[in-house]
Amino acid sequence: MCSMKADKKLRRFARHIDFLFSLFFRPPLRNFRFLFSEHSPEDAPIGARARCSTRPSIRPLRLKSEAMNKLNWPRIFGCGLLAGVVWIVLGSIATALLGRDFAAVANNRLANPTAGFILVNVILDLLEGISIVWLYSVLRPIYGLAPRTATIAALAWWCIVTLGDVTWCSFGFFPARTVIPLMIGTLPTLVLASLAGARFYQQ
Repeated sequence: MCSMKADKKLRRFARHIDFLFSLFFRPPLRNFRFLFSEHSPEDAPIGARARCSTRPSIRPLRLKSEAMNKLNWPRIFGCGLLAGVVWIVLGSIATALLGRDFAAVANNRLANPTAGFILVNVILDLLEGISIVWLYSVLRPIYGLAPRTATIAALAWWCIVTLGDVTWCSFGFFPARTVIPLMIGTLPTLVLASLAGARFYQQ
């Protein structure tokens, strides 16, 4: 009997925590299993119960979500390569305008690039374009088909790259003042590259 009461209190506590999460995060990730499943609204956390009650049919939503989650891999690679090309062009312009101090850092090959250096960076930039379009395709079922989804994907990727740059700066490989202008300048170029790739992507 005591264990049943403790279990009931624990479930109630977990539902209240879910409700608090739902106030700050839209849509709450933990509530997805109730919104797109065949569980009854009574089984859902408090934060998800109101959403479940306003939806006339849960099963069609689950089927729709499954359909949207099917990724079009040929399109991801094709549109990703397009995004990578845009990223290479715009990124080169941003680097030429804002990366002079960074290129002047000791042992930086950017000042005198070799053919191998250029080839490796072109391949990496194309892979980054594919990664951005892949992230966009994954975020589409959550944020919709609007351009803001491509912007969110670019912002997320920019945050990942920027955190890596900050890590290298903390190791002392290059001064922060040399990369901060590049960090700022690459954000709009990544957004434009993501928008270009997302423009031609279809599920």
